[in-house]
Amino acid sequence: MPSLSTGSVKEFVLTRVVNGRPTFSTVDASQAQILRQSGETVTGNVSATLSDFPEETETEGDYSPPPYNWMTEVAALEQAMIVAVIDTGVDLTHPHLRDSLLPGGNFVPYDGVTAAAWSDGNGHGTHVAGTVLYNNPFVKILPVRVLDREGDGEIAPIAQGIVWAVDNGAQVINISIGLSAENGPDLLPVHAAVQYAKSHDVVIVAAAGNDAEFGSPPAAPALFEEVIAVAATQNREVAPFSNRNSYVDIATDGVDVLSSALGGGSLRMSGTSMASPRVAAIAAGLRALNPTWTADDIKDHLLATANDRGAIGPDPVYGFGEMSTHRAFTTVLSRPTGQMPPAAITKVKVKSAVGGSTITSPQGSVFVKYPSGDIEVLSSDYSFISLVRATTVQIWTYDKLGAPTRALTKRLSPAKLPTIKALAQRNGSTARLKITSKTPPDALLTVLTVSRAGIEKEVALLYPAVGVITVPSSNVRWFKVCYAVEDRTLGCKKFKLG
Repeated sequence: MPSLSTGSVKEFVLTRVVNGRPTFSTVDASQAQILRQSGETVTGNVSATLSDFPEETETEGDYSPPPYNWMTEVAALEQAMIVAVIDTGVDLTHPHLRDSLLPGGNFVPYDGVTAAAWSDGNGHGTHVAGTVLYNNPFVKILPVRVLDREGDGEIAPIAQGIVWAVDNGAQVINISIGLSAENGPDLLPVHAAVQYAKSHDVVIVAAAGNDAEFGSPPAAPALFEEVIAVAATQNREVAPFSNRNSYVDIATDGVDVLSSALGGGSLRMSGTSMASPRVAAIAAGLRALNPTWTADDIKDHLLATANDRGAIGPDPVYGFGEMSTHRAFTTVLSRPTGQMPPAAITKVKVKSAVGGSTITSPQGSVFVKYPSGDIEVLSSDYSFISLVRATTVQIWTYDKLGAPTRALTKRLSPAKLPTIKALAQRNGSTARLKITSKTPPDALLTVLTVSRAGIEKEVALLYPAVGVITVPSSNVRWFKVCYAVEDRTLGCKKFKLG
């Protein structure tokens, strides 16, 4: 997928929204300054360049798709789904592609490509389109050329291409392009285009990025909530180049992927660019079989039926897991069209408690992921999360298909410390302390004696926090009781001997 180049910004992008539709035009620095002063939205038109990994060309190679049962169901439908490929264009004469292509759009100035304006002069878009068709041969490809024959491009044409694809009937959009999130506000045009697609109920799929060796910097548009962000795997393990980041939703094969080559034949390539169109193809199949499903329904179903990999539940490496075409379509074909999977376990309650929060789920156990990455299984009847471990956690359950539901991020807040009630008495040579207040079962009370000289001595630990303590009264003036949760002292109270 393309990653941001480091060249200086020579143009700026003016973004306007007219009747809900965003438009983008480039302006120079002097115009940008005037427009900004008048309150217009002007951002940098930063550039992108390709960074995927071609492996080898196979001029003779059959990569006909396997005859999955769901394909028979899709083939029986009268209307094919339209998948837009936002990329370098598509080879219009390739035998694997030509019968499945729609008239496309071009947002790149003339750069020597002699065929139709949306024809591919690079090969990346041809490979991506071929991957879509390999995984779902019953779609129509809408080529949208936003990168030139060198694989270079800018944010404005990418945003324009997304909007054009929506206006021209795309039901699924694949974007095997990534732009560095370091540009912050300069990504606004692409986000506006993605939001426009979402407002038209279009499924948007994007490559997660190939920069793991550089610390997995976030890539747009994959990082946007509206997008299904796809990581790459090989043999059920994450590919070494695939970004690890919290925005990753799902993973699938992205190493040595055989697909269409520019000029005919086939080519193996690696990258999250190769993984993303696989998910786009399956999303199109789900949409064809379930015309009443929304884009969010498609995303939720793909994540719910993924095979969990790595740490239990969602994680930054695989997201919700590795895409399972079999599970995705088996659960669809086994029930009437238009119905979603069985209801997920969602009755999770988070209540503030002393030192943290309690989590309960009457439908079953829940799983908690801490910011440290640790996983904990909490029983359904009573579970406690201490603020010692985290102030926010991710909580998820499993649906009836055995797949993790989407994680909920919850902020933990402590409840008011309950009043510690006790009765301290002196009886001859002994001192007695009786705890009279009720405390939660997680509470640990530490009881100390305090001498007339102020010296403290621990004499008892009460867990559960109930009981009676008797100690020799010599030199004891006070009892001190400290309330703790998971070894964290939350408060103390003194009781003077009578």
